[in-house]
Amino acid sequence: MKNKDRKMLTEFLGEVWEEPYLDTKVDWGKTYPRQFISIDHNRTFDKWKDFGALWEKLVSNLTLYSPAIWWMLEHKTPEEKCFLILKFIKEKV
Repeated sequence: MKNKDRKMLTEFLGEVWEEPYLDTKVDWGKTYPRQFISIDHNRTFDKWKDFGALWEKLVSNLTLYSPAIWWMLEHKTPEEKCFLILKFIKEKV
């Protein structure tokens, strides 16, 4: 799953997505090239906890619930289930 997809799912949950950023390192008066800093507290949507949060949000809105439930039963891993919810959200937007 791409970061833009994870961002969309995070925003669907009403949470804030933080973009990875570039930073400079200064050591002993010398500036090193910018380095990539990843944000490790963003959701990855490959764990049961992430799927559980998406599922709760999905079923709390009854208009989204009924067509989505059949998709959830066909797939086994949390990442696949999160991806299907993403696909469903993209079609509704």
